[in-house]
Amino acid sequence: MLSSHNHIDILKSGVRNWNKWRKENRNVRPDLRGVELRRADLQKANLERANLAGADLERANLAGADLERANLQQANLQQANLNGADLQEANLNWLRFDGHSAMQQYRWEEEHQHG
Repeated sequence: MLSSHNHIDILKSGVRNWNKWRKENRNVRPDLRGVELRRADLQKANLERANLAGADLERANLAGADLERANLQQANLQQANLNGADLQEANLNWLRFDGHSAMQQYRWEEEHQHG
């Protein structure tokens, strides 16, 4: 099994190489915890089941990416492009958007909605 550093290297080599590797290694759950991917172009990347906990994806292009069942807990997605991304069953606990976690934003909206 590859180390998390190898997973990061493959991803940073480009989406085409990454998706080819994912197709050839379907049983591997990529370990991308805490990786810094600010402004990365990950359009249409296969990140299904990837562990992206604590990853910095600020301003990343994740349009059309497959994030099904990915762990995005405490990831930073400030100003990231998620248009058309598949987030089915993804772990979005404490996900950060624009300086606030998704949970904090949800709680703020709940408190102020009934106001």
